[in-house]
Amino acid sequence: MKTVFSAIFIAFASLIFAQSTEEAAIKALSLKDTEAYMQRDFETWKTTWHHDESASMLITDMGRHAQGWDAIRDGMKEYYDNNPTPSKSKLSNANYVFNIQGDQAFVAYEQTMT
Repeated sequence: MKTVFSAIFIAFASLIFAQSTEEAAIKALSLKDTEAYMQRDFETWKTTWHHDESASMLITDMGRHAQGWDAIRDGMKEYYDNNPTPSKSKLSNANYVFNIQGDQAFVAYEQTMT
């Protein structure tokens, strides 16, 4: 019984660690996205997005939604062109909710500007 418990615990701990690693990588990517946005660095910003029609962006307080990489890229390129000066505001990300399944993830988080 002791061996079975140890094996189950190790398997469970591995799953938690793997998920934590994935979550940490997603958080780092969202931070890179935020920093590039604040610096108005379009070239870096676009490296943080999946260039596919399955990508989706929703910014609730701006009423902005785009489906598919082309729409996301074009909308943000226009925004960057119209607002080229880096922002002095601070953005912080919190309250992440992850749904990771295989090689796909859905992540929601709150982003606050001060």
